[in-house]
Amino acid sequence: MLNYATLKPGELINFKEGEGSTYDLLKKEIQGTLALTSIEELDVWYDDGFLLKEEP
Repeated sequence: MLNYATLKPGELINFKEGEGSTYDLLKKEIQGTLALTSIEELDVWYDDGFLLKEEP
């Protein structure tokens, strides 16, 4: 079981649980090229190509 949260611009944090491959869950949520930034014990996964998109 994977516990994670998602955050989109202008929205509240959405806490979720998922099963299966961590990579598959993250890829589904992020819908882009995965990149990771670690801040102490927090891993932040995001779409590495976000600057190329015309979205916030």
